[in-house]
Amino acid sequence: MAIHEFRRAQLHDPQLPLELLPARWPGKTAYDLCYQIYHAAYANAEKYVLDTLRREDENAPEAASYFYQRFGGLT
Repeated sequence: MAIHEFRRAQLHDPQLPLELLPARWPGKTAYDLCYQIYHAAYANAEKYVLDTLRREDENAPEAASYFYQRFGGLT
């Protein structure tokens, strides 16, 4: 749900510098919140998905390298 709401804000974001946007523009807040949730949840979610896939196919590949570039790089 958080990703959906973040994407909704991003779709309406005019991509202007923050100083040109209204003081209460929701895009920055949406990005920051999504970033925090994503970083808190991705490792467990990735493990769950991979474990589930590997029940069917023990050779299921790990996430593509671009997955780790989201939000400026995952650690």
